[in-house]
Amino acid sequence: MRSELRGVLCALPSEAPALSRSVAARGEIRRIGPNLLCLVAGMGGCNASEGVTKLIEAGAAGVISWGFAGALSAELRPGTLVLPLKVSDGRSGLDVDPGLWRVIRDAIPESLSPCTGELVSVKEIVRTAAAKRRLHETGGAVAVDMESASVVRAARELGKPAVVVRAIVDTVTLTIPDYVNDEGTLADIATGLARRPGSIVALARLALAYRRARATLSAVGSMLEA
Repeated sequence: MRSELRGVLCALPSEAPALSRSVAARGEIRRIGPNLLCLVAGMGGCNASEGVTKLIEAGAAGVISWGFAGALSAELRPGTLVLPLKVSDGRSGLDVDPGLWRVIRDAIPESLSPCTGELVSVKEIVRTAAAKRRLHETGGAVAVDMESASVVRAARELGKPAVVVRAIVDTVTLTIPDYVNDEGTLADIATGLARRPGSIVALARLALAYRRARATLSAVGSMLEA
């Protein structure tokens, strides 16, 4: 899939190693291949929009919103690849760039069976099964994250193509403990478990789901420079 320079935008440091062992600090752009730039921008739409601008100013001809997502459809399991044709912020929808989408889709083997349903971006982590079901019923999206709609919109405003490549971590029925977040440390998790020992089952399921999602991203990442 070698061609023009593209920028890959991650929200979390844990999403970037699926692309390269050489990961920059948050906010720093690093070249991770002949045709790839990587930026860990932080969670949320504002960070994503700013990150898109930085990548394009650094020479990226297109942007990939990369990382993890949560499932809103019961059909999506941990590790499912999501390659949506459309993203939404809950108010309006945006189509991803069809040309760049096709380039990436053609590089992905059928064995990964990517889901192309709509992805919605929200402002906060959707933690509970009830909240996930409400979000699905409201707009019909099959997956959720916090950045992709802002990535696609910001790239479009700058005249550049953008697509979304995400792997499912949490299923519809899996509740994310409230002490699990982007800034959480092992100490935070230990403290959270001490407060809520009953959450250890959900935490164990989340850890297993994370490994499956990361394996999917690693498989796709190896194709971006193939």
